[in-house]
Amino acid sequence: MQEKPARQPKGSNPSNSSPSEQQQIAIAIDALKRSYDTSENNRQKHDRESLKWTRRTAKAAIAYTVVTALLLAAGIYSTIQAWRAVDAANRSAEAAKDSVTAANRAADAAAAQTRIAEDTEKHQLRAYAYAKPPPQGVQNVVAGGKVLAVIAVRNSGQTPAYHLRMRGNTGVGVWPIPSLQTWREGPYGGNLVLNPETETTTGGKISSDVDTITQPDIESVHDGKTHRLYVFGTILYEDIFGSERYSDFCFAYYGDGPILTTMEYCEIHNNAN
Repeated sequence: MQEKPARQPKGSNPSNSSPSEQQQIAIAIDALKRSYDTSENNRQKHDRESLKWTRRTAKAAIAYTVVTALLLAAGIYSTIQAWRAVDAANRSAEAAKDSVTAANRAADAAAAQTRIAEDTEKHQLRAYAYAKPPPQGVQNVVAGGKVLAVIAVRNSGQTPAYHLRMRGNTGVGVWPIPSLQTWREGPYGGNLVLNPETETTTGGKISSDVDTITQPDIESVHDGKTHRLYVFGTILYEDIFGSERYSDFCFAYYGDGPILTTMEYCEIHNNAN
């Protein structure tokens, strides 16, 4: 018995499609193609726009980087120039300070030279009054008596010594004279003008203000080894420039007899200004 061929499903053979179906298929295919082309064109356009904006963004980034670098370079240059200007200003200030210092030193030196010249002139012209040892020695060195010394005062300067006055005293003390020796000189006496290169003719008389000399005092100064008879005092006067001057004096005598002439200057109390 012969088998029947299988039946094909309906519509499986395109040749069996109707013309209207074929036209619809063609239209759909054409629409799909157009949609694809449109989508492709849009994609390409989008890609072109994206590439364009990417390039623009890259160019803008490059330009921004260049501008930033230029601004940074300009800032660094400005900073260097400002630092140089500040350094130059500081150097100028130091130079000006050094100039002022040098000018001040020059002014101080000039003032010092002027003072030295003035002092030199004063030293050359001023009076110099001082005491000379008694020309007749120390008199009346007897027990119970008051020792007498007639001091000669001389002005060795080139101008007068004004308002010259003197005070002094005598007394027996240890030898060598102590460095902390105290003095009881009494009140000042006299008020005279002593001309330059002259000395008093009568001198200044000095004697013990209260004490009389004793025999043990006289014997203690015989050899001058342990005690001396001191004649001491101070001269005050004014020079031509109105400055008050002083001159201390101290003479140490020893020996025998009512008149002592052997003398040494004391190591202290012989100052002057």
